[in-house]
Amino acid sequence: MRFLIILVLAFAAFSQESNMQKWAKEITADAQIPQDKFLAFYLNKDEPKKVVFSENVDRISVNYEGNSFHEIPSPNLMAYWVGEFNFDADVEKMVLGDYGWSTLVIAVDGTDVLGGTSSNQKRPLTYKFSKGKHKIEAWFLNDAHSSELFVDFKDVEPFYRQKDAVAKIPADKDYDLWLGAIYESAQMNNRVKLNLAKSAKPIVLLLSSYRAVEWEISNPQNNEILAVLIYNPISSVRGVSGALYVEDYRYTEAADGLKCECISGNVFHCDGSEIYDMNGRVNGIFGRGLGAFAGKHAVNSLDLPGLVITPKILDESKARLLSVEADRKKCESTQMDDVFR
Repeated sequence: MRFLIILVLAFAAFSQESNMQKWAKEITADAQIPQDKFLAFYLNKDEPKKVVFSENVDRISVNYEGNSFHEIPSPNLMAYWVGEFNFDADVEKMVLGDYGWSTLVIAVDGTDVLGGTSSNQKRPLTYKFSKGKHKIEAWFLNDAHSSELFVDFKDVEPFYRQKDAVAKIPADKDYDLWLGAIYESAQMNNRVKLNLAKSAKPIVLLLSSYRAVEWEISNPQNNEILAVLIYNPISSVRGVSGALYVEDYRYTEAADGLKCECISGNVFHCDGSEIYDMNGRVNGIFGRGLGAFAGKHAVNSLDLPGLVITPKILDESKARLLSVEADRKKCESTQMDDVFR
């Protein structure tokens, strides 16, 4: 699983304002800086001092393709966020970022403290905020057909291997496993609302995404949630506490069957996956199979249970796998006797 985390840069104290700080002062002239929120400015690189759109937001985040956001072509997007945040005590925060072909710089109290281009490093930066008010700023330059950015200031907590997270689940209770898997959010703020229906048993939620998202759990039936495992540690979750962040695995959102073809050179190629295989992997880790599954590519919301996993569902999936295996053998075999007649 790819994690795009902020590169740490070492900066000396500046005797003069940087060009970025001067630019920020110009575009925010007369603006009211919000408390415990960000004021976001979105611009086009072709006119770097002309604000196209501005709004108050809860987090540093963008997510769109093409020119679907205020007609700013995605490769031309530049953005700036600024907000004042009050901390009641000294506190350490993990600063995590998920972004694509782009550059991000973040400053605290006017000093650049972290930033860089997209990276495959897996460890977050830990930054200590002293008690009191702090000004947080972020500059973002995109360079791709899609604009993707998610930044989270998270309390310091461990990232788990899946098997270690499973060991944290109470062993003295029976429960159902509900898996929700997506590729990404379809919203600008990268939020996904998870709607839970009534469950007869306590549930353990497995929430997986390729790109980092903010899961918002809606539990109107007051189901007993024993644990929530988040399969992308850059992601965040609202509506529950004590989530376990898993860093070494991700579940696919595509479990509606294999699409296979036999191509030249006796190569058998398949895309997708089967719920039977996914259930087997879950059973091998948790000691029990899935009770429910919902998978989508890009969503505003997700409902669980989507597909209720029954023996009939698993038998049908297994039968499809056997058929695929027969097609594979046929594709990969060379019928010499049939050719040289």
